[in-house]
Amino acid sequence: MGLKSQVKYPGFASYLRTHREKNYRSARDFCTRVKTGISYPQYSRYEAGDQLPPLVQAVTIFGQLEVNPLEALLEWNKAQLSEVTAEQGAQSVVQETLKEIDALLRQARSGKNLETKTPVEISRAGVNAFDVPLDKVVVFNRSHRDIFMKHPAYRDIFTYINAFHPRKITAEELARALKLEHGVVLEMLENLEKLGVVLKKEDSFVAAKRNFYFPDDADFFELRNLNVRHNFNQLMDGLQFEALSTRQAFRGLITREFTPAQYRWVVDQSEKLLAQTVGLSEDEGGDVIYSVMTVVGERFRRSQ
Repeated sequence: MGLKSQVKYPGFASYLRTHREKNYRSARDFCTRVKTGISYPQYSRYEAGDQLPPLVQAVTIFGQLEVNPLEALLEWNKAQLSEVTAEQGAQSVVQETLKEIDALLRQARSGKNLETKTPVEISRAGVNAFDVPLDKVVVFNRSHRDIFMKHPAYRDIFTYINAFHPRKITAEELARALKLEHGVVLEMLENLEKLGVVLKKEDSFVAAKRNFYFPDDADFFELRNLNVRHNFNQLMDGLQFEALSTRQAFRGLITREFTPAQYRWVVDQSEKLLAQTVGLSEDEGGDVIYSVMTVVGERFRRSQ
C-alpha cells in the first residue's frame, strides 16, 4: 500500500473549507456562482491544502466568503510560518512569531481590537496587508487577460492612471509619457473603459479602483510573465549609472545554493516585501512611478 502524500497546509485548508461550507454546498458550487478569478481546479488545491493562495488572491476569496479579513489573513500568515522547518537557528524565531499570531487570532475572533507591543510585531505578523481594502481591488478575469495580451501598453496605461489617482489623466498626457500615437491611446482607453478598469471624467480618465491583481493560475501564467518581462526590459533599457550611484534605481542579483528551508524563507520574505510595499502610505503630489520586481527560481542543478 502506497503512502498518502502529506498535506502542506491542513490548518488553512480546514479554515477555508469551513467558511465556504457556510454558504456553498461544494467548492465547485462556489466557483460556479462566484467570479473568483481562478479556475475550479486551482481553488480546489487550496481547500485540499496542497497550495496556499497568493496574498491578494487570499484577500479576494475571503472577501467573497464574507470572512473577517483580519482573522483570515492571520490564518494565511500562520500557514506560511507553520511550514518552515528548523534551519540555522531560525526555529526559535518562527515559534515566537507563531505564538504572536495565535494571540492576535484570539483577539480577532473575540472581536477585540488588536493589541501589539511594537511595530515590528505588526510587520512580522503581516497586519500591514490590511492597508488594502477588499472593495478597492480589481481582480482581472479572462476578458481582461485577452485584451492585455494584445499589447503590453494596456498595462502601462492602467498603471499610469492608477498611480496618479485621483488626479485626472488625459489621452494626450498618456501619449507623451508612453511615446505612443494619440489615436492608439484613445482606442486602448475606450477598451479599458468598457471593461470597467478606468472611468472617463469629461475628457480625462481615472482608475475605477486603486489596487489590481492578475490571478496566479495557469490561465494567467503567460500574461503575468509578459508583465514582468515588459517592465524589466523597460527598466533595464533606461537604466543609467548615475541613477544607480545616486540610489534613484537599484539593481541586485544573488546566485547561490540554498537548502529547501532556506529557499522557502527567501520566497516568503520576497512575498512579504511586496505586500508591505503595497501597504505603504501614498502622498499626493508624487510624479515618479517605480517598478519593484522579484524573481526567485532554480538556475542550475548539480550534474550527476
